[in-house]
Amino acid sequence: MSVYFITYHMQSNSHHHDHEHGENCNCGGDPDYDLVCEIETLGRWAHFMPTSYLVHTSLNADEILERLSPKVGSKDLLFVSKVESKNMASLTPQVKEWIANVEG
Repeated sequence: MSVYFITYHMQSNSHHHDHEHGENCNCGGDPDYDLVCEIETLGRWAHFMPTSYLVHTSLNADEILERLSPKVGSKDLLFVSKVESKNMASLTPQVKEWIANVEG
């Protein structure tokens, strides 16, 4: 298992949710909702920046991209990269600690 950095930028009108909006849809009209829900199914995750996640998963970067691609539109941006605690830096020490903890 490895840790992957996933970051995205959603264009406001570039895609459609895969559900009907209604009283109980819970998305609040958030264009990121479907993508975020899918990211959170990939494995243990940390949401550490507004549009960025760290995910500890058995999937590789291509497999992650394949899972997430249906949740974004053609003009949206999506980036996936493997990270390791020994090869990264952050002004927030908890980020490196989280990665080190899940790496074992």
